[in-house]
Amino acid sequence: MQSFIIFIIEQVLRESTTPIIENDKIILEINGKSYVETIFDGDSQFSEVEIAFLKTLVDCIEKGDEIDVNVIHNAPIFKLWYLLTHEKYLVKNIKLDKYDRVGFNNVTEPFKKILILPIADILSELIRRYFNIFSKSETKVYLTCDYDHLNIWDVWGLKQFIREVLVSLKTGLFRKSIYTFYSFFLSRFFLRFNRYLNAEAFILNNKAENIAFFIPENINTSYDGFINYSNKPVQAFISYLNQNNVQIGLHTSFDTMVASNSIYAQADKMKLLFQTKPKYNRHHYLRFKFPDYLEVLEKVQIKKDFSLYFPESLAFRCGMSSPFYVWDFQRDKPFEIELIPTTLMDGTFSDYLMTNYQDSLILCKQKLDLSMKYGSTVVLLWHNSCLNKYYRQNNFHPLLYGQLIDYLKEKNLLH
Repeated sequence: MQSFIIFIIEQVLRESTTPIIENDKIILEINGKSYVETIFDGDSQFSEVEIAFLKTLVDCIEKGDEIDVNVIHNAPIFKLWYLLTHEKYLVKNIKLDKYDRVGFNNVTEPFKKILILPIADILSELIRRYFNIFSKSETKVYLTCDYDHLNIWDVWGLKQFIREVLVSLKTGLFRKSIYTFYSFFLSRFFLRFNRYLNAEAFILNNKAENIAFFIPENINTSYDGFINYSNKPVQAFISYLNQNNVQIGLHTSFDTMVASNSIYAQADKMKLLFQTKPKYNRHHYLRFKFPDYLEVLEKVQIKKDFSLYFPESLAFRCGMSSPFYVWDFQRDKPFEIELIPTTLMDGTFSDYLMTNYQDSLILCKQKLDLSMKYGSTVVLLWHNSCLNKYYRQNNFHPLLYGQLIDYLKEKNLLH
């Protein structure tokens, strides 16, 4: 129990400390200030009083009111941080979505509002300010791209090609019809004719970290697509990414959640294809069991995972916009995988919220502002398909993504 408590405290304070744990109390004395909290365990749950406290914090921040750091004495800060980051805000009877994921609809009603803010990060900031711990690392930006398809014609056939050309001509999109023609006949021979092999998500030679996630093999052809790594343009593109220091991440296939042992073959195939052992992971379709999947990733020495996100919502999953670790109660130690929550994903806007370009930009900037103010990471997830302007009619993602990059540059997080 003591190691668990210390683990939580050090993550919240973001530095090592030695608490006094006695008489059912946690006692901290730092920089001349004291804090006392009742010991909690892994089975703890939110009380109504604690939920009311979190709602009050959210209301104050929404109104723009300054929060007195002494409010930390009104609620168990470490317990609340643990409950948020270990997803104790979910309903008891989980209803999975059509991809067997835990969606935002499983968040209990009060937390649907509470999680509009990175509330766990805010709790951390409050207690750090109380103890006069003001050190804050610069927000780190991860520009990530999921390459779910490497060539659209591996999925579409001749009939779809004819349809695409005819629709383009009928709607007056003559450039698109020409592009489609060249793409169909030449994309398997020349890199420039395959716009799915793009690096539009990345800013090379920048302080941001660029990560390209690839599915090593299509285990489930219905969802993993048809991926051909022997294609020369694909090999040339991968070489280009390696030469420009783009990190290669594992995009674990759709069925990994139900066939966890396939992780070994996927990691081996990844090493064979890319000549590197994957350190980063994001699950395809963000389909995983949290936190059980972390033990699966440990088997192949994954160091960081970027799967934490509600695809259909702009809520902060786990109340976090900073890296953190999760406690493994079965082994009585933390999982070794660092979780880095995704901040924004293209599909949230075009597939779920169904917003237009202007509304999407406003919503993106609002969430980025919260991440930059309270958290320590910004993670953008845009697919290579969406960054191809001919991906679908009225595809605003290339423009939207460019605006987000410019916004991060304005905030001096990119150059």
